Amino acid sequence: WHMAQALKRALEKQGHGAMVQIMPEWYDKRDGDCDAVIQLRGLDRYRTSSRHVNVMWNISHPEKVGAREYEGYDLVFIASDLHAEVVRKRVATEVAPLLQCTDPGVFYPSFRPEHQTELLFVGNSRKVFRKIIKDLLPTDLRLDIWGTRWEPFVDKKYIRGAHYPNESLRELYSSCGILLNDHWDDMRENGFISNRIFDALACSAFVISDGVAGLESVLPGAVVTYSGPKELKERISYYLDRVDERKAFASRGHDLVLKYHTFDERVRTIVAGVERAMGSKDKRKDKTFFKRLLPRR
Repeated sequence: WHMAQALKRALEKQGHGAMVQIMPEWYDKRDGDCDAVIQLRGLDRYRTSSRHVNVMWNISHPEKVGAREYEGYDLVFIASDLHAEVVRKRVATEVAPLLQCTDPGVFYPSFRPEHQTELLFVGNSRKVFRKIIKDLLPTDLRLDIWGTRWEPFVDKKYIRGAHYPNESLRELYSSCGILLNDHWDDMRENGFISNRIFDALACSAFVISDGVAGLESVLPGAVVTYSGPKELKERISYYLDRVDERKAFASRGHDLVLKYHTFDERVRTIVAGVERAMGSKDKRKDKTFFKRLLPRR
């Protein structure tokens, strides 16, 4: 939902009409005059229509998308350089990498002393003991966890709250010593870099994450990674004592994200792709209106 809203704002900023529809609205026929449909492909499949240029942006769970589904689209973007190359060799549809990104109008440095903490993790447990928290605990450091369904896995002293508004998350990211991040196994192995990393770096946060294929080439010198519980604890201890080194990582990350990884940049790529696809379908080339985006709530 938040990604779709950010994409809509970027499209409108560049002069295109746009609307967001959630799953129950996908087939309500309000899209009769739409030139293009963009599905943010996470967990659920969308049934494409030949009335539009159909674009998939596969942002997660690549194991759920097969070749036949990809080929039902005119254009496929995949939020991984590695997986885009794999899929490109298997399907006839045009496939290109398009990584996740951030909205610098929402995510920017915004320190709040009341949220100052040594370690921060923002995310729901998803009914599992998330990897980086499992690798860390127990700890005597100040750890704030924001998210739901953590009670079966961690001591309640670590749980700060169930929800923090997305439009204000910058306040948490900007006020921690170290932001902890992890990935689903399939996303890590296939090179899908979490959007949280881009958002956090836009806030000049220092990030420690599990390793993910392609991360260092996309954000060189911007994110510290670890490979196991012992290394995680060692790196946390090392960097908590070295403020200047943390600031250097955060500054590099901030500059890279704002230059290369914003929704404005992604929209320029999407628009160019849709215009090519419209040309191939003999649609109007002089106007490109985006009136529907399809996220999963």
